[in-house]
Amino acid sequence: MSRRPLCRAFGLLATLVALAVAGSASAQVSRNVQLLSHPAPGWSAYAACWSYVHHDGREYAAIGTNLGTAIYRLTDPTSPVLVGHIAGPSSQWRELKQYRDWLYIVSEGAGAGAGLQIIRMTNPDAPVLAATYTATFLTAHTVTVDSANAVLYANGTRLANGAANGMRILSLGNPEAPVEIGAYTGPYVHDSHVRDGILYTAHINEGWVRAFDVNDPSLIDAPASRLTETTFSNPFPHNAWTSPDKKFLYVTNENTEGLMKTFDISDLGNFRQTASYKAAPDAICHNVHNRDDTLFASHYTEGVRLLDITDPARPAEWGYYDTYSDTGVGFFGNWEVCAEYPSGIFIASDMQTGLWVFRTAPNYGIVAGTVVDQNGALVADATLHLHAGASGGSLASQGATSDAGGRFRVALDPGAYTFEGHKFGYEDGAATGTMVTGATDSIVIVLERIPFAAAAGVVTAASASAFGSAGLALEESELHVDDSPLDTIAVAGGAWRIGEIPNGVWRLHAVHPAYVPSEIAIGILGGIDEVHDFALEPVVLYDACEALGAWTAFTAGDNATTVGRWANGNPNGTGPPALRTGGGGPTFAAASAGGTPQPGPVLDHPDHDSEEVMGPGPVAPEDDHSPGVRTNCFVTGLGGAGQGIGVHDVDNGRTTLTTPTFDLTGIGNPVVAWYQWYVNDGNAVVDDAFVVQVSNNGGGSWVHVDSLRTSTRGWERRELHVADRVTPTATMQLRFIASDTGAGSVVEGGVDDLAYYGAPSTVDGPAVPGRGAALAFASLAPNPTAGSVRLALTGSEGALVDVTVLDVRGRLVQRLAGIRLAGGVAAITWNGRDQAGRTLPAGVYLVRATTQGASAVARMVRLAATD
Repeated sequence: MSRRPLCRAFGLLATLVALAVAGSASAQVSRNVQLLSHPAPGWSAYAACWSYVHHDGREYAAIGTNLGTAIYRLTDPTSPVLVGHIAGPSSQWRELKQYRDWLYIVSEGAGAGAGLQIIRMTNPDAPVLAATYTATFLTAHTVTVDSANAVLYANGTRLANGAANGMRILSLGNPEAPVEIGAYTGPYVHDSHVRDGILYTAHINEGWVRAFDVNDPSLIDAPASRLTETTFSNPFPHNAWTSPDKKFLYVTNENTEGLMKTFDISDLGNFRQTASYKAAPDAICHNVHNRDDTLFASHYTEGVRLLDITDPARPAEWGYYDTYSDTGVGFFGNWEVCAEYPSGIFIASDMQTGLWVFRTAPNYGIVAGTVVDQNGALVADATLHLHAGASGGSLASQGATSDAGGRFRVALDPGAYTFEGHKFGYEDGAATGTMVTGATDSIVIVLERIPFAAAAGVVTAASASAFGSAGLALEESELHVDDSPLDTIAVAGGAWRIGEIPNGVWRLHAVHPAYVPSEIAIGILGGIDEVHDFALEPVVLYDACEALGAWTAFTAGDNATTVGRWANGNPNGTGPPALRTGGGGPTFAAASAGGTPQPGPVLDHPDHDSEEVMGPGPVAPEDDHSPGVRTNCFVTGLGGAGQGIGVHDVDNGRTTLTTPTFDLTGIGNPVVAWYQWYVNDGNAVVDDAFVVQVSNNGGGSWVHVDSLRTSTRGWERRELHVADRVTPTATMQLRFIASDTGAGSVVEGGVDDLAYYGAPSTVDGPAVPGRGAALAFASLAPNPTAGSVRLALTGSEGALVDVTVLDVRGRLVQRLAGIRLAGGVAAITWNGRDQAGRTLPAGVYLVRATTQGASAVARMVRLAATD
């Protein structure tokens, strides 16, 4: 079983380093944070927390429980005292804020006591429920208080019958008898943040962040009040918070992308993203708030994270405390963090273990780095990491990516360090320094650009088939360069071009679903473009999955809800409205161009762990995969246009799609290929894999092929080398099983473009720039090596060949003796030294052989010499 996605990841070294760092950091519970206390849990579940600071300076913590709100005195933060628990409707979700001598609490609970609870804190050691507001809503998801103007915003409200009721705005002029003064009835508002007359709203289902002028809150529904709106890649915004200078906005993305994104909002008409932050590969950032120049971010299973925003455009993590002792991902652990305490303490709520009280203990400095090439040009998207052996404190603080201006910023522990940089097409670079607590060290990392050239050509059909005639231009063929991010799609006439391929030897692949894949080796050296045409042979059988035909979309034991079972047709996409192309929602393109999107449907987000909580990207496909005019495929649940992501997904069981029987006898080394789509999200863990099985006896028995647990959110090519699993026969079948049998989640699958063929026995040898010449490197051994390497050449009888060794930028390292190809073959040894006799360092080197009218290039990897 293998797969060849169109876009290949590059940078194995950086990945391995990152994984090593992650492994070491995961064992740590805290960095630069002191735990003061953790009261024994007294309830079965917890939600948000917030501060209460009395007018005489006494500090308290309020935390939502599954049965109400618990209030603790923190006069001695090392020994909290529970002073009261105000009962409320049973609910997992409870949010609260302070206004003067009152606390305002909302929840999703619709039972006894539902509504906006108002707790009087006149005597904070004896809190009392003063009133419950139910005039214009019964439940709300979050609550925002503008203390300066005595205004409360209830976000994501619903009526007693469960109907969404918008964002309701209340005056707190009489704190125990609020009066509604305005309402926003547009798309669902999940959370909001108000500062200096501007309200920032997070529209989680719609994928937008908006800004409103609320100097007169009663006018919020007027068009003139909406100042701006923006969306971004993979949008699922949960909350937003401004920097102290009000020029930047921090937005949490509560999906499996999990990023906190930083936007420059100095021009409200043009939000510009400057940075993104992720605590760990599987982290989900929930809420973010600031105290002075520190951002406090809650991260579910990754705990509380503290970020330095002295440069607000590029937050840098300097501290954390993980309250969640278990492993895994999803909606467990830290819900909220609050630092609104004059004494300098801060609190966090853990969904399973309740209240935690902390104090910061900063002991770090800032590395403000810039990445440039050898000419001083800025290098964006470079991967930076701390060299092994130096200390940074966590994965997030030991690695970074350079922004559009080539800049990166990290917070390191004191001591000496070395930062290394990597980017495809560049030689690695590094810079060293010494970090002092409270200081900023500026470094420059130089990545030398490797010379590059392009490869181009056309893809055509080598012979006639059911798909088309011989010589047919194979538009929409996929081409990619192994071990690189370089890929493209063939356009009109089958033409393709991949630019900026660095010096070296690369494997170039051409893939079309109706033809046998082909690959060749290409040598890039000296900035000379290469031309390589592909003539693909047709597969033995190609099924574009345009109709059900002899496929079976149900088998004994299938028990998924009928509307989510396999079906054949033209799919209708689902996903975040700001991304999907067929669902009728606003588009990112419209926002990028400065256009005004059309509002999507009004949705409500009643909780955090539901079928509306999704990872980034599409859910069900909008289009099939097949090239040309073909439109249909197999999908789980053939829903209508514009429907929600949970309407036609797989639910409450499994659904099985089985291919017709096919004959693989007489085909040497048979391969079955297909394209599949898979999404499983919205739950804490992926507990239902997408299973592929094969049978060689007409379905009498089945052998496991693959269990996919990672959502792809796109069509991905898969291959099965049949003989690796079963003996090929005349009664072969495949089947695809999609399930949702565990906790509720969104599961969508797709299958398209099934084909089978005999795998090519060989691939082309190393390419030679002078096409048609026979000169080639037959072998390089050993490779890699720390010592000498023996080079074997083949070519024209008696040809005199010049052999040189170059570095990856094409500079001459060593000129080896001329060699004559007696009998068309010869061998020569390179001792790993340059022309001055010096042993060369570890790295990648190129060896070039040239003769009249022909040349060949091969790659050698030199290892570091050991004593």
